Amino acid sequence: EIANTQYYGWALANRAALMPRPEQVEHANAVVEAARERLRGVLAIDYVLPDYYARYPKLCNGGWRDGTDCIPRAALRAMALALGDALTIVLMARRGFSREEFGFRHPGGKLGRSLQTAGDYVASRTDDIPSVGETAAVEDVILAISEGRKGCVAVLDATGVIAGMVTDGDLRRAMLAGKLTGNAAAIMTPSPRTISLDERMSAVIKRLTEHRISNAFVVQDGRPVGIVDMKDLLAEGYV
Repeated sequence: EIANTQYYGWALANRAALMPRPEQVEHANAVVEAARERLRGVLAIDYVLPDYYARYPKLCNGGWRDGTDCIPRAALRAMALALGDALTIVLMARRGFSREEFGFRHPGGKLGRSLQTAGDYVASRTDDIPSVGETAAVEDVILAISEGRKGCVAVLDATGVIAGMVTDGDLRRAMLAGKLTGNAAAIMTPSPRTISLDERMSAVIKRLTEHRISNAFVVQDGRPVGIVDMKDLLAEGYV
């Protein structure tokens, strides 16, 4: 198949640099016709003239060699998808079909997942929540972070309520400050940002992104019941 640039969109705006001269087109036509004659019965050559030099209006850039229309399949598919989306949006608006209803019917899709609550998210996860007590030695904090594989650990007070959080960054800062001989309470970030059970995952993702937070604990009555980690969200298609 031999095709020339057709002058639409960006090509039309740059046609002065792209368009061949008439004598170049005539030469190309002669070369193609000679090749067709020489290779008749061996090879079929489809040749499309530039629109600006076509003698008559033609079916979709001239059609194929058998005279049929060369339908732009990719463009047709894209147009059908766009039209389908437009009809869907109009129908949803006419019937008052909300995002929540769509997410409920398609819980496995990105919209459905984003409409989940944090409670829904952690309910399906059985991973142990990485946590230590306030008096835990730094060595135990490091071990808990390594075993939890989330890059953080919750620091709990005597009643099990989250008092703070230690991240990989907190450990690096503690090392630079010479606090590695202390305990969890000495190196933790107190009163960390937490997530409530009824918070939408879309809002959770927005908040974590805006504050550049890699992970946060989901709490109920101040006690951690799960953890949301941005790496997991990326891997699972929430982001």
